Amino acid sequence: MLGPVESFELLKKYGIPFPKTAFCDDLGGVLESAASMKFPVVLKVSSREETHKTEKGLVQLGIHNLDELSLAFTRLQHKAEHFKVDSFILQEQKRGVEFIIGGQNDAVFGDSVLFGLGGIYAELFNDVSVRVCPLTRKDAESMIEATKARVFFEDGFRGKKASKKQVVHLLMKTSLLLAKEPVVSLDFNPVIADENGASVVDARVVLR
Repeated sequence: MLGPVESFELLKKYGIPFPKTAFCDDLGGVLESAASMKFPVVLKVSSREETHKTEKGLVQLGIHNLDELSLAFTRLQHKAEHFKVDSFILQEQKRGVEFIIGGQNDAVFGDSVLFGLGGIYAELFNDVSVRVCPLTRKDAESMIEATKARVFFEDGFRGKKASKKQVVHLLMKTSLLLAKEPVVSLDFNPVIADENGASVVDARVVLR
């Protein structure tokens, strides 16, 4: 499994968008990195020993100033004291609809891409579509239409709407990454999209 730095470097290589992100070892690094970011920000603990960060309370959202950031760091550091921390990840906070994009190499079908609602709802609804690579634009659009997530690309739902064009673009870039790299599996969850764009907020990538 790639570490967070290597995972985001891989996204950058294929032009897959993600929020402004910094990887920090201590509070000083977090505060220094925050100076070049727009608030609100998100602070997360990265550890290969704990992959379900939200459920473990290892993510702090809605941090609006340096004082709140210092308190968030102390809180997360305390929660993470019983396992190895790879880094503290600081990101500009994105708002929008949460989706999941996954990928894997199957012994029978080869590379495939998965799409559906993301965040905490990914496992709850288990409403996803899968297509074999390489994806065409039509393939990517049909993946969206095959899920309940499509409502967010039509008229929107409860005031939230996402750009179908940007998510289709992201699906096709993911297909290209799978074709070019020795990927066993990848998990972009969540992908946060609004009417203007789509960004991968968290990425787990396993290479052969």
